[in-house]
Amino acid sequence: MNSLTLYGGAVKRRPHTKKAQRREYFIRKHQHKADAFVRALKKDGRYRTQSVERAEFVLLDFLYQGLFSGVSSDRLRPEAEAGFAKEKPVFLYPHSFSPVLPYDLESGRPPRDVDAFFVPSEGFAEVLRLINYPTQAIEVVGWSYSDIKPFRPAGEKPNVVFAPLHPTNRSLPECEVEINKAAYKLLLQMLQAGEIASLTVRHYKTLEMNGLWEAPNVHYVNCLLNGSMSDAERSDVVVSAGTYAYMAVALGIPTVMMGQDICPHNSPQSDGELIYVLNWEAYRDFLRFPWSFETSTSLNDAVNVLRQASAEEPASWKRTFIGTPFDSQLFMERLEAQL
Repeated sequence: MNSLTLYGGAVKRRPHTKKAQRREYFIRKHQHKADAFVRALKKDGRYRTQSVERAEFVLLDFLYQGLFSGVSSDRLRPEAEAGFAKEKPVFLYPHSFSPVLPYDLESGRPPRDVDAFFVPSEGFAEVLRLINYPTQAIEVVGWSYSDIKPFRPAGEKPNVVFAPLHPTNRSLPECEVEINKAAYKLLLQMLQAGEIASLTVRHYKTLEMNGLWEAPNVHYVNCLLNGSMSDAERSDVVVSAGTYAYMAVALGIPTVMMGQDICPHNSPQSDGELIYVLNWEAYRDFLRFPWSFETSTSLNDAVNVLRQASAEEPASWKRTFIGTPFDSQLFMERLEAQL
């Protein structure tokens, strides 16, 4: 079968080789975050290949290597470079469900247009537009990380799960360490004052690497970055940031985010460069979640924030940034339209 491509109104056929007729594709998987896309492609009868040359298209979570480590951040990842060199369609899926990292980290680097970016929500798409992300098409195909559930209010003394900002290499930038410490101190004070019933700390790698320490009457879970939300679903309130916080909102769990007043950046290795996003002011207020702990939050303010988050659904934010469930048929239709 030949695919059809439009060029200035004329229809041209893009011939497939025998290998391409098997409909192979290359994907760079990041943790569990590509699973919904892989399932949709498998259901459609497509096969993964480790060869960009054999692939009909390339699907990645971002283009430039070293963005998080801060090393060689101006170089394309090998799979992206090979895809562009061989004139394969190059597509993106979200590295995380925050639309900022790593895509606004790429700002200022040589722009490389991808054929399409498949995103979860209209809010994600709008942030990409605000930073003028170089892509031929932004396709909203729905939230793929978890179910989307109704909001479930919490009681006055909730059981809290705290998932701090986690190290991505072997360290955490000092500003994020301070965010973790500030939120943790507030939660320990709430626990001591009887404002919350229990506190579970869900941390990746060691407590020390997260800027935390053991405290009495706190339960600690050393976790993997595998998308598990079992601790959150057993809790009443989640305090976190990034993907874990977004997933908690999607699951209807009252959520408090943190660190929203710190300009987003990477988490470099010891020899890497700390890279800040370039367009924060363009989307800072648009992206803001209504309930947040900051490093300057007092105990009384924090208790009030926790109570508000426990009782009031962030309905508008959820519609904008979580949206609707992943639609595998829509994803395949939009993908086919690009091939």
